[in-house]
Formats: sequence, C-alpha cells, structure tokens
Amino acid sequence: MERSCLLDSHFCKYLVIFLSLKGFDVCDTWLKMEALLCQELASLYKEHGYINDILDNYEKLRFNKILSGNFEHAVIIKSLEHLSKYLRTYHRRRCIVLVDEYDHPMEIAYRYQYYEKARGFFSSLFGALLKVNISAVFRKIHASVT
Repeated sequence: MERSCLLDSHFCKYLVIFLSLKGFDVCDTWLKMEALLCQELASLYKEHGYINDILDNYEKLRFNKILSGNFEHAVIIKSLEHLSKYLRTYHRRRCIVLVDEYDHPMEIAYRYQYYEKARGFFSSLFGALLKVNISAVFRKIHASVT
C-alpha cells in the first residue's frame, strides 16, 4: 500500500532532463571533450526548444548560444542549471536530471592525463545544477559505467 501511494504521488509528475556522457572515447584532449560536451548540451537544448517563447531577451541569447553548440566555458558550467530553471518556469514543475555514464568522461580524462581539468569542470557543472537550484530540480541520478 505504501509503495502504491509513493508511485501515485510521483509517477509522471516530473520533467526529465537526460544527459548521456557515453561516447567520449575519442577525446584524447580536453578541447575535444569540451567540444563533444557542447554538442551534447546543444542537442539537449534542442529537445526543449519550445521553451524559447517564454524567455526574456537575455535568456534567449544564452539559449541560442547553447543551441549553436559553440560556446565558452562559463556558459557550459551553468547550462544544466539554466535549462532546469527554464523548464521549471515553463511547466511550473521541478524536474529530474538523469546523467548516464557520468564517470565515463573522467575515465577518459584520466587515461589521457587531463583528469584535474575535467574533475574541476564536471564538479562545477553538476554543483551548479544542484547546490543553488533546489527549487528547479527534484532529484538528480547518476548512472555509472562500472
């Protein structure tokens, strides 16, 4: 009975942001990893392009910069945080963030000796998503390779 109540109160109640971090094997440099991540984030934003209508001019510029797939480090760091806030505003509901194979880029970074740079970056990316963004994100789930 308790599980049924839990299911009823949460099933189909949240938006999902799904980010897969597999396929980074070709990233033998940090610049290649950053470029591939930009492409992944651009695809993610494209899935939610419908929210562009509710954004103010500044937010639209930022949104479209990410859609272009060619943007600077600071924009990448805040991209998931901003997307979750935009979705919260549009749908008036918090979202769940699923990150598949979150540790795969770190394994690649370790293999090609740019681990510290990648660690700092991903720590900032996921930290920005959750630490100051409680009102927009209900849960974040990382699925590991190993």
